[in-house]
Amino acid sequence: MYAKPKKKLSQNFLTDKNIQQRIVELCELPPGRSVLEIGAGRGEITRLLAEKVDRLLAIEIDAALIQKLNSIFHDNPRVTVIKKDILHFNFPDYNDTAHCKYTVVGNIPYHISSLIIEKLIRNRGSVDDIFLTVQKEFAQRLCACPGTKSYGSLSCFVQYYTQPSIRLSISKNCFSPRPKVDSCFVHLRIR
Repeated sequence: MYAKPKKKLSQNFLTDKNIQQRIVELCELPPGRSVLEIGAGRGEITRLLAEKVDRLLAIEIDAALIQKLNSIFHDNPRVTVIKKDILHFNFPDYNDTAHCKYTVVGNIPYHISSLIIEKLIRNRGSVDDIFLTVQKEFAQRLCACPGTKSYGSLSCFVQYYTQPSIRLSISKNCFSPRPKVDSCFVHLRIR
C-alpha cells in the first residue's frame, strides 16, 4: 500500500510506467555514473535508475516514504536513501572523490523549481547534467529565446550556465493526484 500524497509537500507522483521508463532512457546514463535523485517518492524511478548506475543517492523529505524506500533498497549497496530537503543538501558531504560529479534526476515540486535549479547551478562543480520534471510553462521559460514573451531573468540565468532543452511532454493524467497543469521533462546540460 502506498502512502497518501501530502499536499503540503506538493506531492504528485508520476504513475505512468511508460513515461517512467522513457525518462530513464532519455537520461542516457553511461556505465559508472553517479546519480542524485531529487524526490525519490515511492521509488518507482529509483528502481529503474538503480539498474543502470554505480551509485544512487535517493533524496526524499517525507519520513513515511523514507521508511518505504529503506525497506525497498536495504540490500542494494548502490542505493543510499537520504532524508533531506534538497535545498539543504550539501554536495561535498556526499562526494566520495574530489572529482565526483552527479547526474541529477528529479520530479520536483513546482512551487520551488526556481530555487532547486538555482541550487543545482550554484553547485555545478558537483553536477554534470540535470534532468527534471517541471511544470510545462516553467519549462518553456527555461528554454525561451531572447525577445519572446516567456524570456526573462530566469531564462537568462539558466541559459548562461546550461543548455536547456525540453525532452518530453507529460500529460497531467500521468500523475497521481492529477495536477492542474501539464509537465515537461527537461535537460539542463551544464556548460
